Amino acid sequence: MAVQTGDPRGGLRDYLLYLAWKTKSRTFLVPSQTLRRCGVSKNVKVRYLKRLHTTGWIVLELRPRKSPQVTLVDRPGKRWPLRGV
Repeated sequence: MAVQTGDPRGGLRDYLLYLAWKTKSRTFLVPSQTLRRCGVSKNVKVRYLKRLHTTGWIVLELRPRKSPQVTLVDRPGKRWPLRGV
């Protein structure tokens, strides 16, 4: 996972990009188990995913009692946000 900088969003961003690479797809599930081991709570994960969704970086499908499904959105001319999303 990412180098710990004290900001869980950096690790979450890297984790999302890793999951996209690992699944070879822009659409994938985001389980909490790995993040929990890295000290990121479910609440922080969901709050960050909702923020990325409202800013147009991802399409988010929250499902009761299941891992959220994320689709990365292609934004030509824009780079993946490094901070402050």
